[in-house]
Order: sequence, then C-alpha cells, then structure tokens
Amino acid sequence: MQRLGVLMGRLGVLVLGTSLLFGCVIGTYSEGMPVDSGKVADIQPGTTTKADLLEWFGPPSNFSDASLLEDLILSEETTGGPGGGAPRRFSDILAWQAHEGRLSGFVTILFNSLKVRADSDLLVVFFDDDEVVEYFGFRQSQERD
Repeated sequence: MQRLGVLMGRLGVLVLGTSLLFGCVIGTYSEGMPVDSGKVADIQPGTTTKADLLEWFGPPSNFSDASLLEDLILSEETTGGPGGGAPRRFSDILAWQAHEGRLSGFVTILFNSLKVRADSDLLVVFFDDDEVVEYFGFRQSQERD
C-alpha cells in the first residue's frame, strides 16, 4: 500500500511537471481610436474644415506646425507641391493614428506556434490658412475582422 502511495506521488509530480511545459500565449495591444473610413470618404478638399474633422474624429494623435515640413522641402531638391510647382504653404498638419496588435500561440518544449497580427490606420490632413482641408492622405490596414 505504501508503495502505491509513492508511485501515485511520483505520477502526480510527473503530470504536474509535464503540464508546466505546455502553455498558451494570448495578448493584445491597442493605441488610438480606429479611423472611420466612411467619414474619410466625406472629406472634401476646399470644403471640409478643421472643426468638421475634430467633430468627426475627435482630438488628433499628432499635430505639426507646417513650417518644419516647409523648411525640409525647401532645403532639399524636390519637385515641390502637386503639379510640380513651388511647394505650397500649409497652416498646419493634423494626424490621426490607431494601432492594434494581437498575439496568440501555443508553446511546448518541442513545438512552438505563434501568430502575430498588426493593424493600423493613419489619416494625415494639411490645412490652408483658413483652416480648410487642402490635401489629405489615408492608409488603413487591409486585414480587418
């Protein structure tokens, strides 16, 4: 009987030890609010204002004084603004960004399988002196649930 107890104890330690060698990994990361592509379609250069965008998308993730960009453009040999003319003068630049990442996987001593997925949205808007949209660009990840 005592021998059976020792055997069961060893078996319990073996099962417990083996179960610690296996595991699942799950994680998520998100930053910023996703940019609504339906609202991006409503942006009309020359018509949409900064106030409209702030109402639609909320506070921007980033703000830049356009003079820094202008200095960079003027210091380099470039074709200038759209159409190849002289670079345009913008009042300011607002950007909305969102990032989301997911990780899932199965880990053992002999075999590991991890899947990482990252999605991001980026909307950059250039304004004129009257705070009206002059140009904008939008990039959205292709892989969305």
